[in-house]
Amino acid sequence: MKTILASFTTFLLSLTACLFYLDGHAQGPADAIRQLEKRRFDAQVAKDTKVMDEILADDLVYTHSNGLQDGKKSYIAAIESGKSTYQFIEISSDTVRFYGPGTAIVTGQMKTSVVSNGQTNPLRLRYTDVYLRRNGTWKMVAWQSARLAN
Repeated sequence: MKTILASFTTFLLSLTACLFYLDGHAQGPADAIRQLEKRRFDAQVAKDTKVMDEILADDLVYTHSNGLQDGKKSYIAAIESGKSTYQFIEISSDTVRFYGPGTAIVTGQMKTSVVSNGQTNPLRLRYTDVYLRRNGTWKMVAWQSARLAN
């Protein structure tokens, strides 16, 4: 009986330790979207078109802070060619909201510096970003940003 009790106690202690570990390391849906956003922003700076192609939806509508729009192909092409070069992207705040199990809307503020057509443009932006879950994978379908006063 002592052996069974000792084994059961050991099992309970191990289970408790695992639950505490998972509680502190569990990733919620908002964290998953934030990680996806970070991967995308890092890919823009690194000109990693493979990651961008993976995250951006084929029907993406990307509205820049100057009002110009790109689709997925033209946006990736501008970064790949160097027409638009992101020097850094720094998120200062963001909020992730879910509307049903398949729609995530991110609103936030960021600082960036973009070299476009040979000119460096430091920007502070407020943005809205929309992700849809398609075939089990989150895809970015829309982006719109507006400039904030420096």
